[in-house]
Amino acid sequence: MKKKGYFFTMDAVIGAIILIIGLFIIAGFYFYSPNKEKTEGLATDITGILANIKVNEICSNINDCTTCSYHSIQDICNNNLIPSPEMTLLELFGYLHSKNRHSMIEAVINETIIEKKILPYNYDMQVVLEDPTSPSETMQLYPLVTP
Repeated sequence: MKKKGYFFTMDAVIGAIILIIGLFIIAGFYFYSPNKEKTEGLATDITGILANIKVNEICSNINDCTTCSYHSIQDICNNNLIPSPEMTLLELFGYLHSKNRHSMIEAVINETIIEKKILPYNYDMQVVLEDPTSPSETMQLYPLVTP
């Protein structure tokens, strides 16, 4: 009769070990976070692209709207929504936002950043416009969220 306690104890220890191993495996999936340095580097690179690339660098002859390598920018040009070819892409986004053309902003980001695979497939991106006079008022430009 004394040996029955050993079997139950051994059964409980084996069960606890299996549960602990399972928790470590599950925790490994939930606590994975991307490399912080790589994420910050990507954010800096994409912000640099949008802040430094000018429309006339993408479209060599912005006046006729036919020599543009990106269809989304060509569409913006055909709608006469580029007031100055010296605008950067971020300035163009601000101008399009003021004209309530958010779908065009999303199309430019999709064509210049997402489809060119500048952003790796396992990363997501969000572009938010903040009013400098009222920091609590923000507008998400990408991905386009309609109320």
